[in-house]
Amino acid sequence: MRKPLSLASHTALCGLYLARRRAVLRLSKQVLSRKGGRWSDAATWSDKKVPAEGALVTINQGMDVVLDVSTPPLHGFDDQRQLSLRNNKDLN
Repeated sequence: MRKPLSLASHTALCGLYLARRRAVLRLSKQVLSRKGGRWSDAATWSDKKVPAEGALVTINQGMDVVLDVSTPPLHGFDDQRQLSLRNNKDLN
């Protein structure tokens, strides 16, 4: 049976986890929607590029984005408004 962590060890591990998490978030590219539209349309996004693998994607309030393609693995996603799925396309 493992010995429980001391409070100091637990605090140190939590601090390391949070520091690593902040570093990963800083390294991830944040992409914001600048208008509603299709996910696959570069004009929908703040940097005029479709979000790439590892991006932190935010759909801003008041904007509806239609997911019309399969996305690469994203680091994070914040849907402050609405994300719709096309019902006539297989996104596997």
